[in-house]
Amino acid sequence: MTAEQEPPVQAAGAVAGAPVLEFTLRHDNVVHKLALADGQVARIGRAAGCQVQIDDASVSGAHVELSASVELKGELLRLLAKDCSRNGTGVLAPGKPLSCLADARELSKKTPEEISHGAHLVVPLRRKLGQDGMQDKANRTCFLVQLPYDLAETPPLPPPGAKPEPRVPLPPLLVPGGAVGASCAMGQAGGALPSSAVPEE
Repeated sequence: MTAEQEPPVQAAGAVAGAPVLEFTLRHDNVVHKLALADGQVARIGRAAGCQVQIDDASVSGAHVELSASVELKGELLRLLAKDCSRNGTGVLAPGKPLSCLADARELSKKTPEEISHGAHLVVPLRRKLGQDGMQDKANRTCFLVQLPYDLAETPPLPPPGAKPEPRVPLPPLLVPGGAVGASCAMGQAGGALPSSAVPEE
């Protein structure tokens, strides 16, 4: 049985019948298949109890914490990650080649952040200093994240601490009886809001 055919590793504590997010982490020719239900946690790190183990002195015992979350009822499960290490975890945006590791941003240690399909998790972001006092900038484990669906077409979760973007009023529409705001006209007509519109709380 190849790695592609093996069943995903399911984190403990799953509720029977609950939706599960199955995804893969790829590094070179190694494929890690994982499955998480809402609220479950899997870890990448050096410790034996981690679902994905890395034998590297610069990697913490539990370096990265992965979880799945449904923010709204009926919404697709999203993959979240939080850094739990001393040397940091990098996130390289989807579409960026590994030759651009310098562009990787540091994953938050406080709040789990959404990880998109096609992104790379860079473990560790920084390495321990060598005898010459310099960091070894090579030999990082870069996991390509592959989700069963691309959430780029769905509204992403805001990054930690981000303020909501101000609404930009739409130009008026010419309708019988005068010009009215686009959202007002659509509401009167019973039409759906555009995909970029966010319902007010």
